[in-house]
Amino acid sequence: MSLFVEIVKDDNTKNVKDSRYSLTLGFSDTPAIFYFNHKMGDTNIPSLLDRWLSKCLKEINELKRTTFEYYFSDFSYLNYGMEGISNTTADLFKITLFGSLSTIDVKKLWIARIQHIREDDLYRSFSYALLPSGQIDWLIFPDAVGLDSGGARRGYEKIENSIKEAQTVGEIRIIDIDSSIEEFQKKFKYLYTDDFNLNNIDSLYEKVSRMKKKDDKLNDFFSEIRRIDKEIEKQDYFLVLRDMRALIESLCKYICEIKSIKIKSEKPNINNLSSALVENKILDPHIRNWFEAFNSIANEAAHEIDSSNLFKMDHEIKNDLLSTTIKLGEHLVI
Repeated sequence: MSLFVEIVKDDNTKNVKDSRYSLTLGFSDTPAIFYFNHKMGDTNIPSLLDRWLSKCLKEINELKRTTFEYYFSDFSYLNYGMEGISNTTADLFKITLFGSLSTIDVKKLWIARIQHIREDDLYRSFSYALLPSGQIDWLIFPDAVGLDSGGARRGYEKIENSIKEAQTVGEIRIIDIDSSIEEFQKKFKYLYTDDFNLNNIDSLYEKVSRMKKKDDKLNDFFSEIRRIDKEIEKQDYFLVLRDMRALIESLCKYICEIKSIKIKSEKPNINNLSSALVENKILDPHIRNWFEAFNSIANEAAHEIDSSNLFKMDHEIKNDLLSTTIKLGEHLVI
């Protein structure tokens, strides 16, 4: 666990001017790490630290009731099995299990055993997932083995025997989950690309989290993205553009910082920050105009200016303009 607290008070009145809390929590029964961030600007009033910590623990308890979120969180995942093909999947599981143990420095793995029970026929099938220590991807072996039919049963026994054998070699932590097939497919929907509905639009956070790397400094950005997603759901377009503009500017500054790029301007904005990234070959040259186009609209939103009113723009066209700019902003974030 790590906790960061920053409180700024007015020198004269001693009132709290600003506050920021950051909490990172890990638990022994899950590989997931949970991040919580609070800024006074999110609520306009200072939140007492003890109340905020209680709120964080309440969210953890709620996550425990949504099993997949508690154990898998927003980890990336890869398909390592063959749905419905028992023997092949069992062999792939064993190869992956012992291959991981032989190559990772710390002989430690998480294994999720996910039992599926359907109400119509009570067919008991299993999916498995492996997470080698130090890796960021869950390796998924979707619904292929079970307890009832001959082939599925042999595959199940082969996997379970592999786990028992592996426990003599390294530290194996097992997570048992009961889940319907539908719940499993919803959580791991990108395993089923053939069935994926192209009209199903993911949130910005979902899109970005698939690329997420282990970098604690990025947690504030991911927290901001989640907040912007909520604003998009409410169709509060001007607030979205204002906050997205600040996010993109902060991301550009962060990249300049870690790449040791010096910014000439004393008050850098999106345009000169993105230009610096282009000049240092961090971004492709053609993308520079995209930053300028986004900033031209978002800058008005940041200053609460709606130029569409000056030109008596049609309401539908105005919404198209704002939603298109937001889509462009999402692309720039990604």
